[in-house]
Amino acid sequence: MPDAVFFKPQGIPLKELTRQPLSLEGFEAIRLVDGGGLMQQEAADQMGVSRPTLSRILSKARNDVAMALTNGWAIEIDGGAYMLANDEREQLSTQGDAIMRGRNRGGAMGAGQGMGRGQGRGAGQGQCRNAGQGMGQGQGQGMGQGNRQRNRTPGSGFTQGTPNGPIKTVAVSSEGPSLDDQVDPRFGRAGGFVIVDLSTMESTYMDNGASQVMNQGAGIQAAESVANSNADAVLTGYVGPKAFAALSAAGIHVGQDVENMTVRQAVDKFMAGEVNMASEPNGREGANK
Repeated sequence: MPDAVFFKPQGIPLKELTRQPLSLEGFEAIRLVDGGGLMQQEAADQMGVSRPTLSRILSKARNDVAMALTNGWAIEIDGGAYMLANDEREQLSTQGDAIMRGRNRGGAMGAGQGMGRGQGRGAGQGQCRNAGQGMGQGQGQGMGQGNRQRNRTPGSGFTQGTPNGPIKTVAVSSEGPSLDDQVDPRFGRAGGFVIVDLSTMESTYMDNGASQVMNQGAGIQAAESVANSNADAVLTGYVGPKAFAALSAAGIHVGQDVENMTVRQAVDKFMAGEVNMASEPNGREGANK
C-alpha cells in the first residue's frame, strides 16, 4: 500500500478540491515502471498480468496523474482490482487473461467491482466478490476474453481474413501527421505513426517523441506505443531485433522495406498485396532505427 493516499495542491482544503481517482493497480504500475525503472514486461510479470494489460493500466494511471496535475486536482489512491500480501479480505476481479486478488477497503459489506477488460475485441465479463464479512458482487463489460492473437496470412492485406480476422488497421512510421507525408524508414525513432483504418482510410496521428529522445530502448518503446494503438500491422523501413520481438509478442505483423514513398502510397501498396509480412528483423541492433 502507498504511504499516503491523498496528494493535493498546497494551501487548498481537500474538501474544496476535485478528486482524481488513481487505482491501486495504476499506482503499482507507476511505481514499478516510472519509479523503479522496470521494462513493462518485467512489471507485468511482477503484477501477474499480461504486458498489454499492464500497458493499459499504466497508460490510464499516467493520464489520471496528468489530469490532476494540470487541473490542480487532488489525487486519491484507492480502489481497483489488486492483491495485497497477507490480507484476509480479498477482492476477485477477472481482468482479461489474468485474475488479480485484492483487498476490498470498503469495510464489512464492501461491494466489489468487476473490471472484465481483456485484450481482444470480443465480449468479456468481470466478477468480483468480497471474502470478508458479507458479500459483494459486480459485473463489467469487457473488451476481450484472452490472448490477443493475430496469426494472419503474410501479405494478406485488408481483404483476406483468417480465423482471427483480417488486418483492419495499420500503423505507418511517418515524418508527419498526414497520409501525404513521407514514410519515415526508422521504426523506433520515427517522428510518429499514422494509424490508418483500412476500411475507411480515416487516419489519426500518434507522436513518437518519447522514443526519439531515448538513449536506448527506443524500438521497444515505439512497439509498446503501436500496441496501445490497436494496430494490426506496422509498415516501416527498418526494424531492429528487439523491436521486432516486441511487436511479434504483441501479435502485430511487420511490413518492412517500405520507404521512399508517402504514407498513402505505402497503404495502397499494402492493400494491393505487395507488402509481405516479415518473419525476421531487417535492421541491426542499436543502428538508430
